[in-house]
Amino acid sequence: MSEEEQSLVQSQGNARTKNWVRELQVVTPKELLEFGYVQEVNRRFFHPLGMAMAVSNIGRNYSFDGVWDLRKDPEGLTFGDGVMSEEKFRRVEEEWAKRAKKRLEALGYIVQPAPGEARAVKILNLED
Repeated sequence: MSEEEQSLVQSQGNARTKNWVRELQVVTPKELLEFGYVQEVNRRFFHPLGMAMAVSNIGRNYSFDGVWDLRKDPEGLTFGDGVMSEEKFRRVEEEWAKRAKKRLEALGYIVQPAPGEARAVKILNLED
């Protein structure tokens, strides 16, 4: 792709960004925690890397407490017995499946490929 084409693609991306920023809403730490996003981002991403996103709940106040760093632990983190919620897992899975189908149809991928990553898409059964 030429520099001119790259510039055009970049400017189109910026225009799209400006449009959605006007309608941007913020998800609260409480919603992230209660819906199950924190559980799943930890289980799927941070824990295997030896980290954990921390959200505290003191009374009615929910806040991000940063990302705990336990990368010196070679096998990473796991949730203790009885800590994970099946209900939260299922909610996030349902949301993922709903959005995955739409992203695959519109974009040709579910997770945006990184530069240099193979564009092969493994299609999952989204009906389950």
